[in-house]
Amino acid sequence: MGRARVSASPKEFADVWGPGVGIDSAHTIGIEQLLRKGRLTGHLKGCGGLPDGSDAIMTYIDGKRCFINQTILGVKGPRALKPMPRAFRPVLAGGDATTDVSMLRDAVGAHVVLNRNRDELMCHAYDNADGRWAINPMFIQPLPQKQGLYPCSTTAYIDEHGNPGPVRRNDGSIIPNQADTVFGTP
Repeated sequence: MGRARVSASPKEFADVWGPGVGIDSAHTIGIEQLLRKGRLTGHLKGCGGLPDGSDAIMTYIDGKRCFINQTILGVKGPRALKPMPRAFRPVLAGGDATTDVSMLRDAVGAHVVLNRNRDELMCHAYDNADGRWAINPMFIQPLPQKQGLYPCSTTAYIDEHGNPGPVRRNDGSIIPNQADTVFGTP
């Protein structure tokens, strides 16, 4: 499958950052604006059966999974929004935000997390359900230890309507509250 860089930033930005880590623009995925007469428009490329210009999806939350599946694996239609069979999933994924959770959970090797004290993300990372979650403090201006526990069992998950709820493992069980144990000293 090779290496790719997936970002919730515009593809043009990812194309500039990619070479810094050895990834050319043909292997970057980002928010893609549609072109009209050679100029960027305010409309986005579609995924998961959502047409170009519907502006209903981008490389954000489950959209990262969708664009990975569609762009790299060639999966078309609504199936691109779902996790692929294990043999076709990324081996390594890294992220620092709750918007990276779907992509991180899909990885079959390592899930690398930079600790920015994002509740849902850190619940999955500290739960370490498959023993392959690696946590690192931020490299620049690391955050101090979060006071109290991450509210995994009650409010750390926010649904598409903005309602809080518990964070669940792949099997549906609820992740217990977690302590912040990997942090920096500013």
